[in-house]
Amino acid sequence: MRYRPADEKIIDVLRDGRNLATNIANETGLSRQYVSTRLAELADGGHVENIGNGLYELREEPAFGD
Repeated sequence: MRYRPADEKIIDVLRDGRNLATNIANETGLSRQYVSTRLAELADGGHVENIGNGLYELREEPAFGD
């Protein structure tokens, strides 16, 4: 998976617990649409999970440096 700089910001927010794309966007300063796109990519990679109603949680820490 190709990580983007925004992914680290998104994961950082999710380390604090479950959250919605809108809240993550507000906390990171990224657009909601971009956060949603990145969350979908991170979910495909097995790093986050949409547990329902757009609520995401961290499943597995990405290895950003690898």
